[in-house]
Amino acid sequence: MKEIWEVRESGIKGNLAISVKGSPALAGRVATVPHYEGRKGRQRKIAHLISAAPDLLEALECLIELYQGPATQENMAIRAIEKARGEA
Repeated sequence: MKEIWEVRESGIKGNLAISVKGSPALAGRVATVPHYEGRKGRQRKIAHLISAAPDLLEALECLIELYQGPATQENMAIRAIEKARGEA
């Protein structure tokens, strides 16, 4: 079963936590996005982008399977998938 990530308040100095959806409050944490004074909106955007990473990877993998475009686009997508998997 695929993990779904969500953004939560971490409870520490305005930091945001990326956690496995439905996990207990202090468990399932994948990453923490630190609080930077005056950048709350940017911090939240970064946290949501990180939490969407598994879904974005899955969507890109499906697109590669369905679409055989120009070699440069295909190679860029394949490199991105490899990087997301830690293979690059």
